[in-house]
Amino acid sequence: EEEVPVSDVEEVEEIEVSEEWGEKLQEAIDNNWFFYHQVKPKDTLGRLAEKYQIPISMIKELNYITGNSLEKGIYLRLPNADNQRKRGD
Repeated sequence: EEEVPVSDVEEVEEIEVSEEWGEKLQEAIDNNWFFYHQVKPKDTLGRLAEKYQIPISMIKELNYITGNSLEKGIYLRLPNADNQRKRGD
């Protein structure tokens, strides 16, 4: 099982989200509104955090990730804060 390392050159340490967006993320978690992202070979925690505007710490906590690498092919559960993406179960 191949792990995709996190590049410390291209990555941001942690993204900043507005208080309003943070509240929407929390509301999605509280209401069990999620969508799923399958990890691609070039995905990193930092890139996914930027793409979906979800803090790295939140992605790690929701998916029980302890390290800084992602396994290709796994599905990550992410909060559906904008209600424009399909909700997961």
